Amino acid sequence: MMGHGLGRLFVLGIIAAALVIGGCGDSSSSDNGGKPVSTAVFAKRAEAICRKTGEQQARKVQEIAKEHPPTSSARQRQDAELAAQAAKPIFQGMIEELEEIEPPSGKKGDAYREWVEAVEVAVEKIEAPEPGALNATVSAHHKAKRVGLEICSVL
Repeated sequence: MMGHGLGRLFVLGIIAAALVIGGCGDSSSSDNGGKPVSTAVFAKRAEAICRKTGEQQARKVQEIAKEHPPTSSARQRQDAELAAQAAKPIFQGMIEELEEIEPPSGKKGDAYREWVEAVEVAVEKIEAPEPGALNATVSAHHKAKRVGLEICSVL
């Protein structure tokens, strides 16, 4: 049975790989004067942020794996904790960028804001495994799918 730490490293690796494999548009964002953008523009910006985050996370997981080859289950747990600690600021940066996007009005925008809040909850629980951590992550996945954000839905 995988320990909590090793399980987190494994999940972070899968998330990073899925994000890198998925495609999206460019990551440029222009100021829209605080006005809601079209659904297509909004989705393109959010997915670009998620892709960039996935690429950063993939590099970090590879870096940790290269620096600390697994030699024992205790070592694997330590490495998983390192990965979780490294992931938190990466995902916090993602959240900050996502909060800068003015989503479309209506149900899509409401669902987007709910998703960002769910990601915030999941990120807060990333370092300390607790019973609600997995539920928070699954909730964030479902909310991203409701908004139509495929790349973001694997976070």
